Amino acid sequence: MHVLRRSLRSHFRAKRAQGKLPLLAALWLLSRKFRVMKKVHECEKMKLVESWIECDEDHCSLYINHVASEADLEENHYLEYAGQTIDNVSIDVLFCPYCGVKLLDEDSGFCPSFSYNDFSRHIK
Repeated sequence: MHVLRRSLRSHFRAKRAQGKLPLLAALWLLSRKFRVMKKVHECEKMKLVESWIECDEDHCSLYINHVASEADLEENHYLEYAGQTIDNVSIDVLFCPYCGVKLLDEDSGFCPSFSYNDFSRHIK
């Protein structure tokens, strides 16, 4: 177990030194890239934070990114730049929590779920 942990840690350090994303972050971005979404909902209040809503035929997901600030850079010396994604969450929604607009016409098959990705575990 310790050998695997050291191997992953060295992998993440090497990728950071090369300016590339660690494996898990790259896989997450690839999975998002190949998912076909038909519309993106953005309202004025969402522009204040790094968030957006993507919808496909049967569900909508709210994405919220937590990005590094100057204070985060001072606290964690592994962070490389302000604006770097530290973690993100994806929550299935029926309505926009910022403006209240109903996003889907039918809610018969709605099953609430969420996904949380913590990239800081791979940064530290």
